[in-house]
Amino acid sequence: MNYNITYNLDRQLESIVRPDGTTIGMVYDIYKEYEDPERTYSGKLMKISVPGRGDISLTYETTGGKKLDTILTPEGNGLTYDYTGALLATESWSGEVTGTVGRTYNN
Repeated sequence: MNYNITYNLDRQLESIVRPDGTTIGMVYDIYKEYEDPERTYSGKLMKISVPGRGDISLTYETTGGKKLDTILTPEGNGLTYDYTGALLATESWSGEVTGTVGRTYNN
């Protein structure tokens, strides 16, 4: 069984070709400053395209945009992350499985 794995020039995983020939593709935020000086290149993973299933989308916090905010599957299942400062405070599941895990930290 051979998998063909490719990376882009930024050394990010770009695609995985399975032994049956199907390709899983990764899409990154590649918006460049010359396209909009107010927005900068983040290089974050935004979407994973899975043949026969659809796209898994990823979003990041709106302030600062460094931390993962949500993951949503084509079936409507989701993960949502909330932070207290730099620390993960809660992780919530939605869709077929629901629930929340909260974390507290001893400063």
